[in-house]
Amino acid sequence: MARSPGCEAESRAPDIARLVSALALAGGVGTATLAVLYRPSVATLLGLEPRVVAPLEAYMASARTLLVFVGALGGVVAELLHPRLLRGRLPAGTRVQKRAAQFILAIAPVAWLVFAAEIVLRPFADLSPKSTDLFVRDRELGWKLRPGASGEWGGVVMTVNEKGLRGPAIPYERSPNSFRILYLGDSVTFGYGIARTEDTFPSVVESHLAPISERRIETVNAGVGGYAPWQEWGFLRTEGIRYDPDCVVLTFILNDVTEIDSLTRFGGAGEGFQLSHSYYSLYDRFSHESSIGFFVERLRQRLRYGSDLGAGATRAAAKQVQDLILQADDPRIEELWSLTFESLDRIYEFCGERDVAIVTVMLPYRFQLRHPDELAGPQRRIEEHAARWNVPFCDLLPRLTRFGEETRRLPSDLYLDDSHLNEEGCAEMGRWVAEFLSNTVLAGRLETRAEISPTSFSEAATSRD
Repeated sequence: MARSPGCEAESRAPDIARLVSALALAGGVGTATLAVLYRPSVATLLGLEPRVVAPLEAYMASARTLLVFVGALGGVVAELLHPRLLRGRLPAGTRVQKRAAQFILAIAPVAWLVFAAEIVLRPFADLSPKSTDLFVRDRELGWKLRPGASGEWGGVVMTVNEKGLRGPAIPYERSPNSFRILYLGDSVTFGYGIARTEDTFPSVVESHLAPISERRIETVNAGVGGYAPWQEWGFLRTEGIRYDPDCVVLTFILNDVTEIDSLTRFGGAGEGFQLSHSYYSLYDRFSHESSIGFFVERLRQRLRYGSDLGAGATRAAAKQVQDLILQADDPRIEELWSLTFESLDRIYEFCGERDVAIVTVMLPYRFQLRHPDELAGPQRRIEEHAARWNVPFCDLLPRLTRFGEETRRLPSDLYLDDSHLNEEGCAEMGRWVAEFLSNTVLAGRLETRAEISPTSFSEAATSRD
């Protein structure tokens, strides 16, 4: 005689409950055993390196108490789920019993394991929080600004417009009688550490040109922290050209050459300073706020890059900026320069084919101001390369030197750190770049109300203030 589905469920329910009870008991015993073994000496034998050494023993003692409690709880749960008790509480073979037991069977072991692992691994995981969520991953560019984001970066609150750039959003369509300047660069152009968009150097350039121009100046600040010429080229050909610029200002700084050496696509082990300090996905947040996530990500990196994570795919460390000068003959330095010049070639050629004026502006590192004549080798390389394309080159190293001579102040007073300018530095750089633009590429393209001179730029800024 065939058995009905109800009879089959009734016969299986005790077996399921018995299995769940056994799993709960095993989990309880396993957790209690883990509590006994959870000691610094055992962790050392397993190769776990504590991130916080001083309170490690105190944390482990508290964790052992919690694990013992959870283990005891597992024994209680195992007893409560035993079929002989369930029969007295629920009708045998009911759908409620079956579904509840199946759910617990599927979820409980995983939840138990996750809970225990999170507690045990926490002191060995580097869970230092990231500082911002301004940046997101980009397949082509590595990273980019998150459209519409607002958050702290460089000690001040930054705002990104809906198009993923700093400053007011500029429509792609040109307005009548406008002169549009597109700025490409890294955090110097973006304005790292500068709270107000109006104080970034591209905005200062506009403030100097606007009062003396017959056409309305429009500024598109496409600077993104950490960008190098390969990313600026990628942005220009896909997004930047949509703005139909009259002029492109390419800002260059020494780490544009060296930072690519640390990126995975160039053989390094990292994904960029910006992504390493920004929450760019749910998984990234999980890997930095959960001890399990931290070790999952560490395992993923080991599988991808090998046991020496600092070496990346092929090298032990990225070259420092000073190596561009102190080890100029190093083969890897020459390779980095070659990659940089290839990207610059693409940018110059792209602009030339479309009759878009372009200039290169180079800001020195602060250490170069100590001995500007001896440490200007990289500037000369960029200048010579730009000259081969007939691209005007604005070298700010001698201008900063003259600033010190004229004001009897240290040029380093204009810097926030080794590579970024403060508000006063941005104001000076904006004035110098505006003057340079007016005397070079803009001379035949931008009608002005008066002959431009350094004095007129100062007067224009004064009238604006």
